[in-house]
Amino acid sequence: MRERQADRHRRRAREFEAFVAGAAGRLLHAATLLTAEPPDDNPRARRLVTAALARTYADWERLRGEDPYDRTRQELAARFARGATGSTAGSASRTGAGPPRGAGCWTV
Repeated sequence: MRERQADRHRRRAREFEAFVAGAAGRLLHAATLLTAEPPDDNPRARRLVTAALARTYADWERLRGEDPYDRTRQELAARFARGATGSTAGSASRTGAGPPRGAGCWTV
């Protein structure tokens, strides 16, 4: 029984690693566009991608035919939106999730 479970965990890890190898660049690009950070200096975008991928890994076995890229991209956008509206533990002003100062109607 343990052997079967260990095999399942190894297979899950291999599948997820292959997914990340193929999708991480596109996800980081999308996150960088959301955060409006420069491509070569994007720590918020990297944190968004990491959190979205962690959620996808946790749900990996429950995806059952869903597109993992689509699910991760949706999670990425949702996490960004929650951070931008300040509905997480940290506010947008403390985390820098809001738009940059001087960005039109968003100026505070």
